[in-house]
Amino acid sequence: MKSLKELREERGITQQHMADILGYSSKSGYFMLENGNPQNISLGKLTIIAKEFNLTVEELKNFLIN
Repeated sequence: MKSLKELREERGITQQHMADILGYSSKSGYFMLENGNPQNISLGKLTIIAKEFNLTVEELKNFLIN
């Protein structure tokens, strides 16, 4: 299975863009999600990421767990 980083890179999306749409002040907040630290992510942010990658929230959770 692909990683969240691979999905983002395949779509030509930057970490900064993801940080911006999620409301983070810098890309480091999103970087932590890509690198296996998604413990405190809200359902709202999961929904935004899923929509950006054209996935369901359940599909996205599988990428975050791996």
